[in-house]
Amino acid sequence: MRLALVTVSPPLYYAFMHGDQLFIVLLAIFFFFALLVAPILAVSAWVRVRRLEQQRTQAPAQDAALLSRLYALEQKLDALERRLADLAARPVAPAPVAAPPREAPRSASPRRGPATTAPGWTWKRSSPGAG
Repeated sequence: MRLALVTVSPPLYYAFMHGDQLFIVLLAIFFFFALLVAPILAVSAWVRVRRLEQQRTQAPAQDAALLSRLYALEQKLDALERRLADLAARPVAPAPVAAPPREAPRSASPRRGPATTAPGWTWKRSSPGAG
């Protein structure tokens, strides 16, 4: 049984460059992207600032309408707060507490009303001697 030793070779650009050369190449790549990306970001920021300036010149009419609505809401809120403060300052007399109604005492035997009969019938008391 033979074991094969597998070696991993470094990438090709390491094979041809030493430490100083590699640093210079990486620095060149960084500056290339920096010079390419920086102007793109600058132009993008400039366009957005111009767009915001245009919106700001058109906004005073909208701002005035919003401010007037806000002022009206503040006035209503102030009036409501004054009313609540007036109500809180008034002394309130406690309402009289009504006692619960008393129930009549119940007797052991329930009361019965007068006996009713069907129309045409009468109750006859039996006499002690009849039977």
